[in-house]
Amino acid sequence: GVVDSLKHLPASNIIAIDKNAAPDIEVLGEYTLLWKVFQNLIENAIAHTSGNVFITWSMNADGFMCSVNDNGPGIDDATLGKIFAKHAHFEKQDYKRPHSGLGLSIARAIMAIHSGHIRAENIPSGGASFIFTLPHCRTHSDKG
Repeated sequence: GVVDSLKHLPASNIIAIDKNAAPDIEVLGEYTLLWKVFQNLIENAIAHTSGNVFITWSMNADGFMCSVNDNGPGIDDATLGKIFAKHAHFEKQDYKRPHSGLGLSIARAIMAIHSGHIRAENIPSGGASFIFTLPHCRTHSDKG
């Protein structure tokens, strides 16, 4: 499951997962690609905060929605508008690990081939939020 697959990440960050929001959602798509998006967003959140990472998911009118939030410095306005471009970098943040600046561009492409969307925004109280939606999903009760 999701929690088990995150065990390799640094213990210095508390990763809080809201598992009760919608526990029976099944996202339809290429697992390996979708997992790459999820993993990239979590690793980016960890790289840009020394604090906590919060993950939530739910169903809404657009389908499956997942947000990965951190309580780091947020994204400067100049970068926010181009964060999903190839080789994008945060201007005001030192990186904890080497990176190519391609991860978010790849995440956007993966979302596009699944008819999904991804966006980034700053959290008013501090930090950044990356939200993606995927229209192709169902709950266990829909399987019939």
